[in-house]
Amino acid sequence: MHSVEDSVAKVVCLFAQFGFLMVEAILLFSPQSSLISSAPRATKVKMHWILQTSAVVAALGGFAAIYYNKNIYNKAHFQSWHGSLGFCTVILICLQSLQGVGVLYSKLPLASRLKPSQLKQLHAVCGSLVYLVACITLCLGFYSNWFVKNVSVYIQGGSVLSALCLAGVIIGQVYTEYGLKRRPGT
Repeated sequence: MHSVEDSVAKVVCLFAQFGFLMVEAILLFSPQSSLISSAPRATKVKMHWILQTSAVVAALGGFAAIYYNKNIYNKAHFQSWHGSLGFCTVILICLQSLQGVGVLYSKLPLASRLKPSQLKQLHAVCGSLVYLVACITLCLGFYSNWFVKNVSVYIQGGSVLSALCLAGVIIGQVYTEYGLKRRPGT
């Protein structure tokens, strides 16, 4: 049988992968911080959906590991704000991924009544909000009994600050890309 520490380590690794992959997938479109800033947009789009799909798989794997671990130790599910919001976050991430598929295939007949540019904007704004919810979920996890018992208050505070800073970077990027554009005559 696995120890609690092994299970926690696996979950932390899965969610670290999720966080890293999701941030990198979003930052691909940033001219300031993209790893492939000179690549054509089509390449960035392809890398975006590959990284995002990997992030979704990591999130689902982490969720499954937590669910399985709680079953092994006969613990109740979704008893904390972190657990409940985590479940909602996983659902939102999956829905956001489906919206991304709609954006990817927006030129197909009956795919959407919105223009492709509107779909991209909607996807970006909804994605940044989902990422904000994921960061809030992460911050709530930094106040879990396990985390508080195993780290210093400085690491806890730094972890919360790091998650909030990442959320700010992502929301700032989306705002810069879509929020600052004004229509002529307005």
